[in-house]
Amino acid sequence: MSSYDVLLQNVKFKKKIELVFQENQVMKESIKELTKTMESLKETIDKLKRDSREIVSEDNILETLEYAIARAREFESMEDE
Repeated sequence: MSSYDVLLQNVKFKKKIELVFQENQVMKESIKELTKTMESLKETIDKLKRDSREIVSEDNILETLEYAIARAREFESMEDE
């Protein structure tokens, strides 16, 4: 192999390394964006969980109040008898 061939091989090798480096950079940026998206989705899911718990708690409070009112009416009607 001549020195020209070796030089040509080195140039090709360096170009391939540069290409791999560029692809690696693009992948790193993609991973950063995906990580941000995942964090945002996690925050949204956590908020939805909290909101749903609050709704359930509100429903439970409403049911408890309705039950208490019904029981109070029962006691009132028993006292009237």
